[in-house]
Amino acid sequence: MTSIIAIEDSIESLRKKLLDHNERCLELSKILTQEQESIIQNNAEDLLAVLETKQSLIGKIEEAQLKINKIIEVELKLELSTKSILRFFKQYNEVNEQVSAELQKLWGVFIEQSQVIEQKNLVNGHLLNKQNAKNQLLISLLRGQKPSTSLYGENGKSSRPSYRSGLNS
Repeated sequence: MTSIIAIEDSIESLRKKLLDHNERCLELSKILTQEQESIIQNNAEDLLAVLETKQSLIGKIEEAQLKINKIIEVELKLELSTKSILRFFKQYNEVNEQVSAELQKLWGVFIEQSQVIEQKNLVNGHLLNKQNAKNQLLISLLRGQKPSTSLYGENGKSSRPSYRSGLNS
């Protein structure tokens, strides 16, 4: 059986890793906003700088995620699921109510930030694809190539990129 001291140490490590992870996720969220602005403004220089920062930060977040997973699975011997983790936090509440409440809050922020980052990244990918389609059309026009006259491709979808700004296209 795992000793109480080992569990306490693991919980403290988890708390610190979650704090660190959540701070880095807030940084990444700001970087993703900068990335979106660079894409919308079609500013390649800014976009390249933002992408470098983004890649570095993602590497650090992934490393922290692996450490969090190790603490949860190996040290605390829990299933890597939110349900299992929250159940453990509630049980731990009987031992240390204050730490348990903090862990539950940190875990909630962890989940929420992961979802926000995923959504922002999807939006940015969509914007990049739209910008790329515009650029390809402009390059074709500059080369004297005529744009496709077909409205629909073989798959039944529009063969022309939509140039409306925003996400509703």
